[in-house]
Amino acid sequence: MIDEFKLIVKILDKASVNHLELFTREDFGAKVSKMGKLFQVIKNNEFETMDELKSAFLETSEQEWGFQKLQMRFKEKLANTLFFVDTNSPKFSERAKAYYTIAKRALSARMLSERGAIKMANEVAENTIPISMKYEFTDLSLLLLRILKKRYAREVKLKKLKHYLNLFDELNELFRREVEMEHYLNILIFQENALKDKDKKIIQLKNYDKIVKDAIYYLESDPSVELILSCAPIVLNYFREKSDFKKFNYWAFYALDLVLAKQFFSETILDQIIIQLIRGALISKDYLTLLQLEKKYFSKINNINFNWYVRFYYFILTNLHSKQYQIAYDRFTKAFDQKNFKQQPPVITELFLILQAYIHYLIELKKIIPTKDTPDFRLNKFLNQVPEYSKDKSGANVSILLIQILFLLKDGKYNKIIDRMEALKLYSYRHLRKDENFRSQCFFRMLNEMIRADFKKKGTVFRTEKWLKKLESVKIESYPNAADKEILPYEDMWELVLEQLK
Repeated sequence: MIDEFKLIVKILDKASVNHLELFTREDFGAKVSKMGKLFQVIKNNEFETMDELKSAFLETSEQEWGFQKLQMRFKEKLANTLFFVDTNSPKFSERAKAYYTIAKRALSARMLSERGAIKMANEVAENTIPISMKYEFTDLSLLLLRILKKRYAREVKLKKLKHYLNLFDELNELFRREVEMEHYLNILIFQENALKDKDKKIIQLKNYDKIVKDAIYYLESDPSVELILSCAPIVLNYFREKSDFKKFNYWAFYALDLVLAKQFFSETILDQIIIQLIRGALISKDYLTLLQLEKKYFSKINNINFNWYVRFYYFILTNLHSKQYQIAYDRFTKAFDQKNFKQQPPVITELFLILQAYIHYLIELKKIIPTKDTPDFRLNKFLNQVPEYSKDKSGANVSILLIQILFLLKDGKYNKIIDRMEALKLYSYRHLRKDENFRSQCFFRMLNEMIRADFKKKGTVFRTEKWLKKLESVKIESYPNAADKEILPYEDMWELVLEQLK
């Protein structure tokens, strides 16, 4: 071993170790460097685009190359510093801490082996493989096993070699399954997010039924947590598309129990499956499953972080879709009153502000009985609080446009509704031409017919009968992503509209 110590010391002595760029506390002191300044500016969210950031640092156009060089060094320094992050913090889960440790050990073992320090590499690998196996880091375990197989093959130690050969075969098959299902899941995600039909036709899943059958088989065959993370969404998406929510719920709870049965706690993966289950309950308006989910699993995830707010958003939305308005109000209050709510990114705060607007609307219609004092809803203040969603052009801000009309209708401000409808018609023409926005288009036509009927209930019902049937013919589950945009289902919202007409 002393020979290997000498070998590594010699290598490091000749290497440019002192030139390794890392972020340290000195970068954030009184005499902060340009690199430290750049770090702080990004941390404080002072700029929204790279061009804004560049402008703040450049005094003259001649400094363009200097900023590019600074940017390249900054990226390198960020990557280097990641290897030295102190994981002894509540911000890191048990498995995240393990990953940092095992990844560094696996890579160091590989580098030691490449440099000829075989005994040191073997020792690191042998000490690390049990931890890597425990936390199911299949790819890292295979890297470590390659080193160990090589050692015991050379040393002709049959018992050890046979053990690691068998382990390698087992994990290699598991890794093949993980990669296979991850591949299919990525195609599904692309299909869900792609806006252009021509793009969706280029990359498609073939033999979808067989893929789902394989995913179910893998779930039933002692899967790793990474395999669960890929298989569960594939299976759930399949049964959601078929509107078979009995099987959807079965496999969602099955996957959750698989994750909880592991010898380590994986909060992130648990959270992702929970959110998918809630989104299924949203489409099927199944608040009873939602309550079962809350009772059995919510207490196990206590970190009030980004995923916590996403989960609660869909939980509240599902209760609104199920007409469980009082439950929605209670859960909204719990989330909105959290101390770190205002520190969440705009994608969270603005979503909850939109929820708040609809909950205020339901309070004023006496559909919700508030349990605490609630300030009056001010439309202009609300619009100023949701600038990102107000600018959205993909249909996400439909809920903002509609809540304005609903409040104006409640207050009898018919002339202002006419003005708003012109903007809504223009927005619909420009941005809501796709099939997944068909329900929104129908609802807008119904509102327009309400205006033509001079806000009279009888005339409105007569003029909108055709459009209501068209709306009802396309169920909300036909386009699952569209359900997220309807804070209240249009059928329910239309009932509320008619209640306010004379």
